[in-house]
Amino acid sequence: MMPSWNQLKPTALAKQLPIIWAYRYDPRSGEFMGRLAGDKISQIFERPVKGMAMQDIFPSEALEWAYRLFSRVVREPAIYWGSGQVFSHLDRHGSGERIILPLSSDGVTADGILGATEYRYPHPTSESSPAEVENWFSLRPHRSASDHALRQD
Repeated sequence: MMPSWNQLKPTALAKQLPIIWAYRYDPRSGEFMGRLAGDKISQIFERPVKGMAMQDIFPSEALEWAYRLFSRVVREPAIYWGSGQVFSHLDRHGSGERIILPLSSDGVTADGILGATEYRYPHPTSESSPAEVENWFSLRPHRSASDHALRQD
């Protein structure tokens, strides 16, 4: 079961709110709409995120990358964790870490994402920091060996 929007408690996340962001996902249209952006995230994007379509938030050269990332989180579903130059698509060459989790209204089907991005800019070693390294953790149910054997018979 996936976490739901209703389970998010701002008071429990108070210390992290400046680096948290969220998008609602419409599976029919495939669109992501900004729902939340903490103060640090809004400063980085230099615009409000809430209520804006993804294509109006991300620069055109980063849109395909961001859409691929967000879509995999909701469609697979999966958890994403990345580290390195997390905002290079905005020509900010600091370093940091990002995590993205699927969210669901019904606890079963993903209809949004919740992310947090910790970012250090400028970073003393940003020139030598690697591009963002992607790590994926699938939330698909895995079949046990006995389930697999039964399906082959």
